[in-house]
Amino acid sequence: MIKKQLLVALLLLLLIPAVAVGGGMLSNLINPELAAGHPNYVRNWHLLSEFKRLIFFGCLATVVALYFLGSFLVIRSKNQSGLWLFLAALPISDRLDQHDQLSSRATAGSRGTSSCFALSISRSTVVQTDPSSAFQDK
Repeated sequence: MIKKQLLVALLLLLLIPAVAVGGGMLSNLINPELAAGHPNYVRNWHLLSEFKRLIFFGCLATVVALYFLGSFLVIRSKNQSGLWLFLAALPISDRLDQHDQLSSRATAGSRGTSSCFALSISRSTVVQTDPSSAFQDK
């Protein structure tokens, strides 16, 4: 049975695209040029422009908050340490490398995929050639 925290985390993570698209559409609906022709055009334009910027950055902050809250709930549902939340701030490729390193340390005597890949690279022979040597007369 799936835990309630995991379902809530999945819901929060699935809300991220909806919030981002909705906030972007709402931000694009605000057109500061609609204030043209009114007596306080400059003031109204600045207010609408700031409101548009506020909506955009508020949407961005909401997306980041949803991401971290969803990550926190996933971590908590798996009974892991709260320090794993710091890994959520890293880009995905870094997190996968960290996960490979941690999983390779956790299994005794086995290597993770990253260490096997590094081992195969270190054993391969690399032939370096000078590209300008192909055009030289012999």
